[in-house]
Amino acid sequence: MPQVELWMQNKLEETLGDNCYTILSSVFSLIKVLSNNCGNEDYYSTEDILCSLNSYGWVISGDQQDAYEFYQILIATIEEEVLKLVRIDDLFIKMAPLNAYPRILNRACKSLPSQKGNNHPFKGSFAIRMTCFACMSQNPVKFETFGSISLSLQNIKPVM
Repeated sequence: MPQVELWMQNKLEETLGDNCYTILSSVFSLIKVLSNNCGNEDYYSTEDILCSLNSYGWVISGDQQDAYEFYQILIATIEEEVLKLVRIDDLFIKMAPLNAYPRILNRACKSLPSQKGNNHPFKGSFAIRMTCFACMSQNPVKFETFGSISLSLQNIKPVM
C-alpha cells in the first residue's frame, strides 16, 4: 500500500467515523478507485470531492484548468481537516474530568508530541549548508520545508 494511501487510512481511523472529515474520506475513496483497490466500477464521480471543497468555502468552477492550483487547494483543505482533528482531541483532553478517563489522563500528563509527528506525506524537507570555497568555512545546517519543489534536470544524451 502506498504511503499516502496508508496515511489517509490511518487518519480516517483516528476520526472514528466523524462526518466532518469529508475531503479526506472523498480523496481516499478516489485513490482506492484509481489504484483498483475498490470494486469494478466503470465510472467514478468526483462530485463528493467538489462538494467537500465547497463546504470549506472553495469555489471550483467547471472550467478550472490549473492542476497545480487545484492540488494546492486539495492539500490545504486536507491539512485543515487534520489540524481540526488535533485541536478537537486537545480540547477533549482539557475538558475531561481528571478521574473519568484514566487513559486520557495518562496521555495528557505526558509531554505532548511535537508537531513533526503530525506531518503528512504531502510535504518534505531538505537541508542546506553553505560553504565558502575561498576559506572553506561552513554555516550550520539549516532545514527548510516545502510543499512542492521544482528541479531542473539536464538533458542527458542516450548512450549508443
